Amino acid sequence: MVTKTSPHSGPVTGNTQLQIVGTSFVNTGTILVRFENGSNALYVNGSYVSSTLINCVTPSFELVSPSSVVTVEVALNGQQFTNNNISFYYYGMFSS
Repeated sequence: MVTKTSPHSGPVTGNTQLQIVGTSFVNTGTILVRFENGSNALYVNGSYVSSTLINCVTPSFELVSPSSVVTVEVALNGQQFTNNNISFYYYGMFSS
């Protein structure tokens, strides 16, 4: 079960170090993290830290949307994802 992410937002270009907090995580060696907004989903590998923490690096969402709210879900077996609807906000990059 995923309960929150830290931080809650990051740039649409990705590369944000994300902590996923939850319960009952196990080190299976095939942890996937899904970032999804409607019909678009991107996947990255997750790293097991403890039974309550998984780390990952957010993928770039630039080609999908200039800014977007996505749900973050975890699959400990690489296939069956949690369904807790925890949000992460991608914000656009502004130039001056």
